[in-house]
Amino acid sequence: MHIRSPLYRRTAATVLAGALAIAPALSSGFGPTLVGANASAAHRYSLGSKVRLTTYKYSKGPVQIRVVRITQGAASLAVVNAASTFGHWARPSTIAMTGYYNGSTYGPGIAATNGDFARSLMPLHQEEIGGQVMTTGFQSSPQFAVNADGSRAYIGSSHLRSTATFNATRFRVHAWNVGGPAHDQIDGYTQVGGSVQPPPGTTTPTATDPAHCAVRLVPSAQPQWSNHAKAGIERTYTVEAVGTSPCLKTPMPLGTNPDAVVLASADTGVGAVTLTTLATCGCTVTLGWRHTGWPGVVQAVGGTPLLVDNGQNVAPTYASGDSYLNNYNPRTAIGFNADCSDTDPLTLCRIYLVTVDGRQSKWSVGLRMNRLGAFFVNTLHVQYALNLDGGGASEMWVHKKTSSFTPPCITSALAGCLVGRPADGNERPSIMALVVVPGTDQRVPLSLR
Repeated sequence: MHIRSPLYRRTAATVLAGALAIAPALSSGFGPTLVGANASAAHRYSLGSKVRLTTYKYSKGPVQIRVVRITQGAASLAVVNAASTFGHWARPSTIAMTGYYNGSTYGPGIAATNGDFARSLMPLHQEEIGGQVMTTGFQSSPQFAVNADGSRAYIGSSHLRSTATFNATRFRVHAWNVGGPAHDQIDGYTQVGGSVQPPPGTTTPTATDPAHCAVRLVPSAQPQWSNHAKAGIERTYTVEAVGTSPCLKTPMPLGTNPDAVVLASADTGVGAVTLTTLATCGCTVTLGWRHTGWPGVVQAVGGTPLLVDNGQNVAPTYASGDSYLNNYNPRTAIGFNADCSDTDPLTLCRIYLVTVDGRQSKWSVGLRMNRLGAFFVNTLHVQYALNLDGGGASEMWVHKKTSSFTPPCITSALAGCLVGRPADGNERPSIMALVVVPGTDQRVPLSLR
């Protein structure tokens, strides 16, 4: 099913009044609605201009929740991997300490949480950073996406379409940095795949190993928006290297250009014919990608399941015998208010990063999925929300230390502090973090801001 954010307006005053409500209204399986004596007053802390940390404590359960709110204008949200290539992990505090790029040097972000689920030390789902597709992922799923200045955000199942065009020929690039090309398909590979997802082939092939047709492209221009409406991103390339005929069993090297792309196919079928023609045409190639119906996207991360859709709690409920994933667990999730979906410049988009401590009976037992959805709807008044990687990986980090934090900082972080208690007792490494950075993330090329 295709889900996407509708475009409509809501007055800033209405949203602001809801977002500042002190008494949280969280319906829970612990008993009656968690209000009044069951919920302590929210503690709020300023982490920087238009970035606020709010902590919630519920006696029933008990439950501890942390929320970082980013208001459009002075900060933005960046997807940051543990390293420049897949195959690595690091603590979110470590990732966040170099999560902000000012155009020349790297420095600490304002706050951070863990991000997508992992498989083979890479994202399980689609990921886009700075306007470049990192991977199309092992599984399709809902995604969170945002534009460069944080004025527009999206959650849903948007279709990512990637194409290449040379002369009058256009073909689809089916996947990026995941697996090998199926028959008649062409896949793309970049340096970010590292040793986890290199171009297809075998370094020391045998007679039974398959061959692949491949071309290596290097960029000849900066990425640009495909049109005035920013419907997608395009970049032109030239062919730098080609495979010989018959196509090679060994991998096509990515070369030394950090932005190089290898397009590869099986050695027979439509893909092979297309790449053979491209290899000999001596022409430029335009690669393009776009999220259908989501203009301006430069950052995207996948997750599952969808929690809130158009203001309605759609998170799965739990019944005896269901997957433990829907039962009480630590959680990490993301959501945003209705003003992230409209085109009114007078309203402000607000994005919420949420972590729930869990698996600690005297501190916080965690939340079921549907109760997390209820928290987003009833307390944060969001329009859309998405569950991210949870369990022992649920962690929230802030750079600013203050003695007034409740609870106090956990000192195991590299710098700054963790403002919750991870289920494992220590900060678990992650493949990526969602990092709040001051201003606009300058890893986004200037041509896309």
